Amino acid sequence: MPAITGFLRWWGQELVDTFHALDPRKRPTARAVRILIEPDCVAVERRQGDEPERFVETCPFDSFGAAEFADLGALIQDARPRLLLLVPDIFTTSVVLPLAARSRIDAAVALQIGEIAPLRPEHLIWTIVDREIRDDQIHVRLAMAKKERIETIIDRFAAHDLPTPLICAADDGEGTPFPQVGAFGWGGLDFGRHGLLLISALLLGSIPLTTFTGSAILNVRAAWRAEALEQPVREIRSAEHLAKRLEERRRLLEPLYRQPPVATILNELARKLPPDDWIRSIERKPDGRLALTVVAGDEAALDTALRSSKRLPGMRVSDRTPNGDKTVDLTYVTDTP
Repeated sequence: MPAITGFLRWWGQELVDTFHALDPRKRPTARAVRILIEPDCVAVERRQGDEPERFVETCPFDSFGAAEFADLGALIQDARPRLLLLVPDIFTTSVVLPLAARSRIDAAVALQIGEIAPLRPEHLIWTIVDREIRDDQIHVRLAMAKKERIETIIDRFAAHDLPTPLICAADDGEGTPFPQVGAFGWGGLDFGRHGLLLISALLLGSIPLTTFTGSAILNVRAAWRAEALEQPVREIRSAEHLAKRLEERRRLLEPLYRQPPVATILNELARKLPPDDWIRSIERKPDGRLALTVVAGDEAALDTALRSSKRLPGMRVSDRTPNGDKTVDLTYVTDTP
């Protein structure tokens, strides 16, 4: 009996110590660190209290070596960083859902992801960036990223012994995490001493909640299946026909997803074009090639400028039309990607 009493006292004291360790008032203030992967550089923004700091590494992330990762680790230190992906690492699109799907938006989006995504769903990771109800409809904005790109980023951080960042799609705020890669566990809590005790206490206290939640989930699944079975067969066949047509369209548009965005191309042309030349037209063809017509005064200078650009591979002249003012319309096309 004294042994049991002593064990209970020890267990109670350990439980008190565990919850004291979780008290945010007794833990040091965590620094907020954001890593932005931009096309030509990597920016690190961190905040300790009210003092923001920004550091820029003028090197693309894919070119990072041991020295760059060492500098990145010095900036991160013991913080859990948020890594924000920007275009072209993410692709954003919108979908409109009926108001009846409000309670199961994730499931409704998952059913349509194969029709709206530029790649096959198994190659993508997606998250809902924003949702809004207008005109009895739900307007949902999605951000997608290649699963291979996410896995590569995680592997590179792990290879240099850096904490795995919370990978997010950049938005107007702190970024929206990708849920499929956001479950990295609890950060900042030492489970060496209190882990098993805390887990056992949580499991014992969660039995009633787990029972109630499991019952609610089963009821929702039953209602969902009943509603799905009520859909007419002709609507299902129509959806299958539409899916086949959209699959063919997605295959045709797949080369475009790998191309730089229009804003990047325009910025590149603004830097490369001679001062007296100007763009008459620009077009992205279905196979991914870029076609642009430039009004040029010096053909040799324009040709040298465009061929020196790394973002415009394989530029060649496809048409030449002289004008009456000593200028000429030159039409360039890039190689097929």
